[in-house]
Amino acid sequence: MQREIDKLEAKEGESTRVERLKSRFYDVVEIEEMTVGGHGQQSEDSKISGNSIVLQNEGSNQYRSLDGSIDNQIKAGNEKQSNSLSTGHPKTDEVSRAFPHKPKDVANFMKLFDDSNGLKYLTHEFDEPNATFYVDDFLSSSEILFKEYDKKYIIPKSLWSLIENFAFKEAPDWTAEKQMKEGWASPKWKDWARHNGHPLKNRDFENIVQSFRKSTRVKNTLDYLINLVIDDKFKEKRSEFNFDFFDLDKADFYTYVVNFRRALRALFDEICERPKYPNVSIRYKRLIDNDYRTRVIEIFQENSYPTNKTLGETLEKYKKGGGHLWNIRQNLFGYCDWYIETIWDEKPIRLHLLKEGMKDSKIEFNIEELEAISQPGFMHTLIFYFK
Repeated sequence: MQREIDKLEAKEGESTRVERLKSRFYDVVEIEEMTVGGHGQQSEDSKISGNSIVLQNEGSNQYRSLDGSIDNQIKAGNEKQSNSLSTGHPKTDEVSRAFPHKPKDVANFMKLFDDSNGLKYLTHEFDEPNATFYVDDFLSSSEILFKEYDKKYIIPKSLWSLIENFAFKEAPDWTAEKQMKEGWASPKWKDWARHNGHPLKNRDFENIVQSFRKSTRVKNTLDYLINLVIDDKFKEKRSEFNFDFFDLDKADFYTYVVNFRRALRALFDEICERPKYPNVSIRYKRLIDNDYRTRVIEIFQENSYPTNKTLGETLEKYKKGGGHLWNIRQNLFGYCDWYIETIWDEKPIRLHLLKEGMKDSKIEFNIEELEAISQPGFMHTLIFYFK
């Protein structure tokens, strides 16, 4: 099975390409203006039904509205973690809208960066035969395409803002390994490109592009990222644990790496607090899910079970916006599915904390009762999607 998956990985996935915009690199064409509504937040209202508890939590909306307006930041206690770079306000006639967790939309949207008819040349050298690169026309048509796909797909505000600042802001401000103040639309680089062609010919601009790529794609760097977090969190305690890594070098998926690292830090906080259970494994898997390739990360602590708090107590804290689980959720919402498998209150369960369709303005989860757990202990499973 894995051999067949490897063959598929080697072949570029084909999808219906967007129609090439006229004069993409040539003359500026007249563009019809596009407008769509904004969105906002919901008031607090909790309800309990069967095994599923839902809390609508005011101010937790994490998504950018499609016309350029921005939803309110998530709860004040988590503002720093949201790391939103956008500005603006939701429109008053759209305040009741909530946005779903749709990690497959991230896969669809980011596919544009592999498509020569999409946004590929924002991060790759221009190699169109018998064509001349005109930066103003290129950025104009790229921004139009960006807005069209923004209508079609729902992506996290943090990712949307990162792309907008990198590609289309004259005075960009975005976060990679460090704070970045330059991008495609910076007057300095637009002027350079007008005289010299595609700016990736410039070594300094190439470094800017590489910072963006490292911030949006985990490719052969998962081992590095995880070990960085482990070293930071465990410090001298690392020698007390036995870490096993499986196939991390094969990792390749899109996300916002800044948020991903925050989620990993919160996740490994829990593991670090339980040194009595030193055996920890981190495994990466590549699978197929209909039209998507799934990238699965399993983080498992052997023989570790939640005993300090009941499941009800843990979920009550989670609903109120506290604890490690809340921090993980806030940073992974919209990017990947996430569930926990363990024995809790003497019952084997799979606790889904991020699942397709869950709303950003609600705190939702689903408890799936199992006959038995797949491994004895506590396991986090993160599922990313790739096109």
